[in-house]
Amino acid sequence: MCFVFPLSTRCPHLCVLAKCDSYPDMRKRRDAIVAMYKSCNKDFVVADVEGTHHVHLNNPDRVYEHIEAFLEREKQEEGREQPSATVEKDSNL
Repeated sequence: MCFVFPLSTRCPHLCVLAKCDSYPDMRKRRDAIVAMYKSCNKDFVVADVEGTHHVHLNNPDRVYEHIEAFLEREKQEEGREQPSATVEKDSNL
């Protein structure tokens, strides 16, 4: 099942992975899946971060910097700014 998704994903895709070496067998499977994504999607980006499976909870700053860079890169490649949200003040308040 996990091999069908990479074949059909065409949008820019960021995958943040923890560099946890606690499971060496998982590393081989992970590398195979990452290779499949890379071969099927030119906009697939991998970011390896120091930490365990819960790095996004324990050290969100390590993950956030990659998300921010990915979104900024995509925005520049698209050549367009995302519209900023505007909040109108309710005159009844």
